Amino acid sequence: MFKNKAPHWSKLDNVAKIFPPTTSQSDPKVFRFACELKEMVISNLLQKAAEETLKLFPYFSSTLKRGIFWYYLEQSNLVPIVKEEDLPICSRLYDRNKKALLFRITYYKKRINMEVYHALSDGMGALQFFKVLVGKYLSFAHKELENVLVDYDTTLMEMVADSFDRYYEKPQITKKKLVRAWKMKGATFSFERLKVIEGVLSVSELKKIVKRYHTTITTFLLTVYLQSMIAVSSPKDRKRPFTIHIPVNLRTHFASTSTKNFFGIITVAYSYRKEDTFEDILSLVDKTLKEELTTDRLSIRMNQMSSLEKNLLVRSAPLFLKDLGLKFGAYLTDLETSTSFSNLGIITMPKEMIPYIRLFDAFNSTNKMIICCCSFEDQFVISFTSRFVNSNIQKHFFRVLTEYSLKIEIRSNEVSNL
Repeated sequence: MFKNKAPHWSKLDNVAKIFPPTTSQSDPKVFRFACELKEMVISNLLQKAAEETLKLFPYFSSTLKRGIFWYYLEQSNLVPIVKEEDLPICSRLYDRNKKALLFRITYYKKRINMEVYHALSDGMGALQFFKVLVGKYLSFAHKELENVLVDYDTTLMEMVADSFDRYYEKPQITKKKLVRAWKMKGATFSFERLKVIEGVLSVSELKKIVKRYHTTITTFLLTVYLQSMIAVSSPKDRKRPFTIHIPVNLRTHFASTSTKNFFGIITVAYSYRKEDTFEDILSLVDKTLKEELTTDRLSIRMNQMSSLEKNLLVRSAPLFLKDLGLKFGAYLTDLETSTSFSNLGIITMPKEMIPYIRLFDAFNSTNKMIICCCSFEDQFVISFTSRFVNSNIQKHFFRVLTEYSLKIEIRSNEVSNL
C-alpha cells in the first residue's frame, strides 16, 4: 500500500509537545476507540490483524524519547501484543523509563479496543488505524470479506507529515485576560480509576428532536450539557462562566491526511442568567460555533498555538525548562476550562462489513469530566468519562434526553478502589 520508507525518527507535532510534561497518574493522556461486533472476538485473528495493520501504519511503531531540547519519536521493531482486557480503562501508556509502544490493542467478549497515547496521534488520525484494524480482523474472520479493504487514501510521507508546520503563518499575538471557569467538585476515584457512563440511542430519532430547534446535533448536546452543569451547581458557583473546550479536526478545513495530531480547540463559554431558557442557551452556543468554526478563525488559533515553538529563545531552551513552561501553560488553561466535548462524527466502514458491527464508541482519560460521542449507522453513542464519584451531571443529561421520548441504553463500567 505504501512504497515510501518511514523516517527513523520524527519530531513531535506542535500539539503533541504538551502531552509528555503534563502526563500524570490522574490523567495519562490516553484515549480509546472500541468497536462492538455482533460475535465474539477471536484473539489470534486479532493479533494477526494488529501485525498486518502496523505494516501499513509504520509510524505507529514509534516510541517516545527525550532529547536535550525536545521530545521525539523513534521507530522501533516492537509489535503490539493483543491481550484480553485486564487493565483499568485508558491506563497509562507512556513511561519515560520504559521503551514501549504508545498504543495497545485489547479485546473483551465482542469488543475490540485500541488505546492511544495522545502524543502519538489525535482521534481522527488514530481512527484511520483502528478502522483498518477492524477491517483486517473481519476479513480474517470471514472468508467472504477477504477481498474487502478499508481504504485510507494517502502516502506514507503524508501520513507522518506535521500539518501544523505546513500551514503555519506568523500570527499577530493578542493578549487575553485569564477568566477562571466553573469547576466540578466532589469526591474522586483513586488514580487510574475512571468512571465511564455511556448512552446509546438512535441517530434518526435524535435528528428528529434536533430538527425542531433548526440546529445541529453538536449544538443541541452542548446545550443539554450546559443545562446539566447549571442544574447541579450552587448559586455561588454559577457566578463563574461554564466553559467547554471543543476539539476540532483541522483536516476538514486544511488539506491533510496526517495521522499525527492536527486539531484545534474552540471554546463555548456561558455566563449564567436566571432568566435564560433552553432556547436562549442554544442560541448562544449556535452563534459561537458558527463564528469559531471558520477557516479564518481556526487558522488564527492554529498559528497562535504554533508561534511559541518558533520563538528562537524557546527553541534554544533545554527540555526541562520547556517542560516547566508547558506545565504552567497547561495549568492556566485548566483554570479557564470547566470540561470538554468531542464529537467525532460519523464513522463509516465498507458496506460488506456493516452487518458484522453493532457500534463504535470513543472516550478519553481526564482528571475532571468530559464527553466524547460518535455514530455508526443508526447507533449514536455518548460517552462520559469522569474522575468524580458523583454522577448527577450524567443523570441529568440523560434524563433531559429521555424527556424528549428518546430511548436510551445506559451502560457503565464497574469502578472500585475509592
